[in-house]
Amino acid sequence: MHGIGPARIAAPGRLGLLVLSMKISFFASAFFVIQAAAAGFAVAEESCPPLTMVASVNMQIGADGRIYVPAAIDGAPKSMLVDTGGAFTEITRPVVDELKLPTRHTNLEIIGVSGDTTQVAARAAFALGNLRADSVDFMLLPSVHQFPPDVPDAAGIVGPNLLRSYDLDLDFAAKKLNLISQKHCDGKVVYWPAPNVAVVPVHVNSAGHIFVPVT
Repeated sequence: MHGIGPARIAAPGRLGLLVLSMKISFFASAFFVIQAAAAGFAVAEESCPPLTMVASVNMQIGADGRIYVPAAIDGAPKSMLVDTGGAFTEITRPVVDELKLPTRHTNLEIIGVSGDTTQVAARAAFALGNLRADSVDFMLLPSVHQFPPDVPDAAGIVGPNLLRSYDLDLDFAAKKLNLISQKHCDGKVVYWPAPNVAVVPVHVNSAGHIFVPVT
């Protein structure tokens, strides 16, 4: 996220994440797939490019029932909450102070579910598995938000502004978060044995939030 411009964005899902004891994958190519977890690989058709695993990291389910993954901020190992219902990737003030990161006020205002707001951004190098960037903008996470005691190094949130560039695969059985390249044929995304998969069309809006039709 670079060049933050004037905006006012509500983040209704910030810090809110549904955790299920199964394998869940969110595919930006407009499919929502739920399958009991298993390991394996799918053989893509010759006309389709093979699935490319861009990054794979361990998942920790915190005492609050939410997903945390290991990352690095300016080279310092930290844990980050995975929040598919938020808006932007955010960082806590204690981590900003610890790493002496530069901050600035922006014209972007993030509004959380409790009415908390932030307009301050920090910039730092960021790494998530094999994904690395020398300069990433983080919005400052208001202090009203707390992380569980069993994730003492929690440093902030990984939000849809970073995740939406990939197919997000949450493998609860293997405790892995996988980011898969979106360069594949439509529907050719299930790489594990899946004789009984439910496939539901979804809509991903401009904020990266996932909408599923229900009856």
